[in-house]
Amino acid sequence: DASFLAKPFTLTELTQMVEMQLTRPSGSDRLH
Repeated sequence: DASFLAKPFTLTELTQMVEMQLTRPSGSDRLH
């Protein structure tokens, strides 16, 4: 967790990354 918090990611960037992963076919396949 410490290394994750240390990364210079903003809330917006993290949200965009999550949205991109969710919209990807491969990403949705992993969720199901």
